[in-house]
Amino acid sequence: TFKRIYVPDGKSYPVNLNGIFLNTNNYLFGSGELVGPDPDAMMADVSGQMIRVDNCTGVVVTDVKIKNGYKGKGVWMTNSRNIEFNNFTIDGYSYGMWIGENDDGVGCSDIRINQPRILNTKYWGMYVRCLDVVVEANKTQKVTINDPYFYNANMAAFVCAEGYVKHVTLVNPVFERCNVDMHFESCSNYTVINPTSIDTGKKPDHLPANVEYPFVGWSLYQIFTQDSKVLGGNLDSTVWLGAGSDAKSWNHEYIGLTCKEFVFEGVGAIQDLSKDFFKGYTFSACTTTGVFIYQQTDAPLSYLRDFKIVDCSCLLGESGNSGSGSFI
Repeated sequence: TFKRIYVPDGKSYPVNLNGIFLNTNNYLFGSGELVGPDPDAMMADVSGQMIRVDNCTGVVVTDVKIKNGYKGKGVWMTNSRNIEFNNFTIDGYSYGMWIGENDDGVGCSDIRINQPRILNTKYWGMYVRCLDVVVEANKTQKVTINDPYFYNANMAAFVCAEGYVKHVTLVNPVFERCNVDMHFESCSNYTVINPTSIDTGKKPDHLPANVEYPFVGWSLYQIFTQDSKVLGGNLDSTVWLGAGSDAKSWNHEYIGLTCKEFVFEGVGAIQDLSKDFFKGYTFSACTTTGVFIYQQTDAPLSYLRDFKIVDCSCLLGESGNSGSGSFI
């Protein structure tokens, strides 16, 4: 049985960070606003959370908007199962939504987020992770995000990283004026369906860059990842892929994707020909507006292995990469 909490339509309520703790079977709904105490974007420091979902099962949040909490995180979720957010808006936080592990090393699973709007975040827009979770069953997994819209994310809008998060599905995401749109790192078995990116890269209204995150202008960044699919979509910038001698990037499939280019960069001992850095890539019916594959300088050609390119087109525009390297 749900315990219902109603936020009346058309109303705004001031809420302190660390002010809302949801419990098992809570239902938070209504199209009113919960307004935080920190409207100044320049003061973000990642302290506090507006809404916490810890050790919960069966929580539903529908139609609520939270805003003006730049010093904190909009939603903080740990060790929770069967959680659903619908038509939820987060506007102006350090992190928009954090889905991960607790101090006991237990992540989240069976998370459904439908039609979220993640706007004006200082750091990450949405962050899915399970750092230092060693028990396989406790990893963060089975997370589905349907029809999300991300706007003006200062670092990366959507991040799936830390500890091999598994089975994440991102459906029809739209990224507008975000620094980096999607960042996948140390994770596996994820799917991106029909992504769209618009005006990727920093714009004048972005918050100042964070020195901890040096990347800019990539529609999709994948490093140390395995077993992914990108199905359809139109990305206005680069798909950047990274791997190392002890952290490979294997078995990725791109079908019907349009992007600027695919860039491959080895990290670490990239001259070690015994290592399979990038292996098992398939490109089918893809189009690039620049070169198709750009291999970073100083890397042996053999570190790209077992690639299949079928019915793809390259429009041979500007590559956008400085320095020397290999073009395919």
